[in-house]
Amino acid sequence: MSDTNPTWAGQLQSALDLWSKGRSDLGGKGLQQVLSHLRGPDHSLWRAFVYNQLALLSNQMGHWQYAKEQWELANESWADSRMEAGSPELQATLDWYVQLLTHYGFAERANKVSQLHRQRQPPLIDPWGEQQDKPQLPELASVSTPTPLKPVADPSDFAPIGGQRVASRSLTESSFLDWDEHVCNALKLAGEGKLPPALASLDKAKETALASRAQDNNHLLALIYNAESLACFRAGDYSGAGQAKEESTRLWSQMGETPKVYAGDIHSKFVQALERAGQTQAATVFGQRHRQTQCPLIDPWSDLEVGIKSGDWQNDVFDLELDWKARMETALQYHGRGNYVEAQKELGLLEQQLRFEDLQRAPGALLFQMQSVLAYAMGDYDSAQVLYRKASGVWERLEPSQKKEGPFLGQLINLVTLYGLEVMADRLSDGLCDPFVFYKHEHQMQKIEIASEDEEQGDARGQWERQLVEAWEMAAKGRWDMARRRAAHSERVAKMIGSNDLRVAYSLNSQGLFCQAGGDYADAQELYEEAVRGWRRGSHLPAARTAYSEFCDILRQTQWDPLAAQLEALWDQPVSRSAFNSALLPLDSLTKSGMKVLVEPVEEEADDGVLRLPSLPAKQLAPVKRMSWWLAGLLLLAIAGALAAGFWWMKNQAPLPQASPAPVKRS
Repeated sequence: MSDTNPTWAGQLQSALDLWSKGRSDLGGKGLQQVLSHLRGPDHSLWRAFVYNQLALLSNQMGHWQYAKEQWELANESWADSRMEAGSPELQATLDWYVQLLTHYGFAERANKVSQLHRQRQPPLIDPWGEQQDKPQLPELASVSTPTPLKPVADPSDFAPIGGQRVASRSLTESSFLDWDEHVCNALKLAGEGKLPPALASLDKAKETALASRAQDNNHLLALIYNAESLACFRAGDYSGAGQAKEESTRLWSQMGETPKVYAGDIHSKFVQALERAGQTQAATVFGQRHRQTQCPLIDPWSDLEVGIKSGDWQNDVFDLELDWKARMETALQYHGRGNYVEAQKELGLLEQQLRFEDLQRAPGALLFQMQSVLAYAMGDYDSAQVLYRKASGVWERLEPSQKKEGPFLGQLINLVTLYGLEVMADRLSDGLCDPFVFYKHEHQMQKIEIASEDEEQGDARGQWERQLVEAWEMAAKGRWDMARRRAAHSERVAKMIGSNDLRVAYSLNSQGLFCQAGGDYADAQELYEEAVRGWRRGSHLPAARTAYSEFCDILRQTQWDPLAAQLEALWDQPVSRSAFNSALLPLDSLTKSGMKVLVEPVEEEADDGVLRLPSLPAKQLAPVKRMSWWLAGLLLLAIAGALAAGFWWMKNQAPLPQASPAPVKRS
């Protein structure tokens, strides 16, 4: 049985690995690359599986329109495969698919696929049917005696339908890194409220743990997830802390009781990493349990007493209305002071106190709303998008009377008004507040500037085009600050057309390019990331193509043809209009396109009243023609020969002069 295309299975494993580590964008791009290799009728079943995973990922990230399209393609591919649900023919392929999902941390989805297969239903998971319950936090003290982890089967033993072997690389392939330094760095970053880079550092530590899992039976990986639980708890992400704690407990339970766990230097290096990161209490507790040969994992909720809000996360006496308002007001107080980490912790503590039923009502929706605003303020845009999607999902399911149930909405409107978030208060009167549109991260909420009366009365699309044309004309002259202001004005006008209109993304893209050219690299990167988020919200709208065409016309109108051609090349790529590949100009486009040579205009001197004659232009001398050296030598020889011949002729042919008569003597 030959393997004619051994690459797509490895790409599928890489995509799931990136997704499991929180790198959703890279995971989505990887799944799209897998689809580009799955062609022909033999791969219809696997196309259905990959489309299904792409729909789940897109829905998780908030790309609902794209998720809907991928879900429809998954069902179409399933129909094209002509497979019978629950049939024995599916078993070999489905076994490897389920094992792959379980291996990369998607055990619930793997169980769902198996359940659908047993029920003789198509093994596809509805993205909108997944439950998003609050994670149940296990008690580490009650960890039972585990059963040994059964070895992972060789995936090459399964031959999926179509005659292709899916294993192109080992599931344990990875690179070795210094894991304890990454753990120390992650905990330090989490203490500063920088959760995204902290999780990225822990991802690097996980690569080492995954590479050594065959030797230590997931021992190191359990410690890394325990460190992730501590990092999330320090940064106030209590939901993430609970999930990481649950995963570390599961991995520890699967290892089995063996003295080898407490041998070696892994525990000592972990304790030293905790101490270097300033977590002395956690290091002490871990060390004590290690010496007593107990489960040494740290429970942030019960083992940490100082430095982190832990004493009041679980209160037996909880009054929903009073405590909800108190927590929300405390969070807004921290927000007003610019202390976003403490504000996020307050909201996380409130989430832990609410019951699941409360989270599905108005108090839960408004809590998710405020968490999305705080996440955006901290720069965690992916979390902000996910939280706002959760808030919108709960809010849209409520009846109009349920949205105003209790004092929660009124209390939140009064509180945000009191603490200077007037724009949010106005928006909450009609619906939820999208932080990507109505919030500016400048230490406080700022009201978006309303366009002038002339712009309100005129055509918004025409105003947007005129402002952006002026911006790119200024850019052609190298006036970057003026170009950026014009592009920012075009962004405000574009938001009048629609908050999700693609013109907003191209205005932000232009601002980022101008900042990059002007040397303001930090703002350039921030504006480009905001443009990418705008692309994700508006790339699937019917007017997206029109906005793209208008922006290309603007570039050509202002003599930026290379940039227009570059943008068209990006748009014409097969996946450019997806949620993961944006057709936006990169920040270095102005440098690579070749800036125009600017000729400095001649400035006229001021008239001082002195009469001066106009200066005549200098006489242009004829250019001297260069001759080669041998011609010059021949010329010199000819001149020398002519002179010699002249002297010879004068000496031999010329008449002698006559003698003058002798002078006469006079007496």
